[in-house]
Amino acid sequence: MLETRGPSQKYSGSEYIWGMASGQPTTISYAILGQLSIRAHSAYELSRLGRRWRDVFWTTAESVVYAELGNLVRHGLATTEGQLHGRRRRAVYAISDDGRVALRAWLAVESAPLVIRNESMLKVLFADSGTKQDLLRAVGEIRAWAEDRLRDGREIATGYLDGSAPYTARTPIVTLTFSYTWSMAQQMLAWADEAEQEIAHWPDSGLPDTANLDVFRRAVS
Repeated sequence: MLETRGPSQKYSGSEYIWGMASGQPTTISYAILGQLSIRAHSAYELSRLGRRWRDVFWTTAESVVYAELGNLVRHGLATTEGQLHGRRRRAVYAISDDGRVALRAWLAVESAPLVIRNESMLKVLFADSGTKQDLLRAVGEIRAWAEDRLRDGREIATGYLDGSAPYTARTPIVTLTFSYTWSMAQQMLAWADEAEQEIAHWPDSGLPDTANLDVFRRAVS
């Protein structure tokens, strides 16, 4: 529902394939290299452990993660090794020396301006061309996204407090990213509460005759 983008662009489908075919790593390339710089992972681990940052920082389909691993290996930025996992053999990926150089170079350059994509909020913006129920549905979608992030956040917080989280050595970094996602989700949930209370007094069709100007007064106070 919510997508935030920084440097380069979000790649998916044909755009993603074109980006790797051109020989240029994508932003998701560097994100996966970042995970691999912590330790080696199987593809499943990368997908599972990376889901939370993909949900918030860089919306990416799970299939893109699997495709990207092969591209990183082909470009010499990662290596793969077969390891026994129980009775099954699985591929485990690690960052290469060239991959570490590429990751450090990416971290050192300025990011592109932040880009946000939120279809539900666009529907709120143009809700006067639809119905009151359409508007409430869009607000509800934003509420659901925020509630999901808060639910995930509680699980993450519990893991770091009891020591069961996968990357406890990186706790100082995680506290920064956690604070960002937690405060954003709280703000979005608070906004949904306020919006639903306001819309409840609106007519079933058309806009109300008056608007609540308190938000403007708070902005200039």
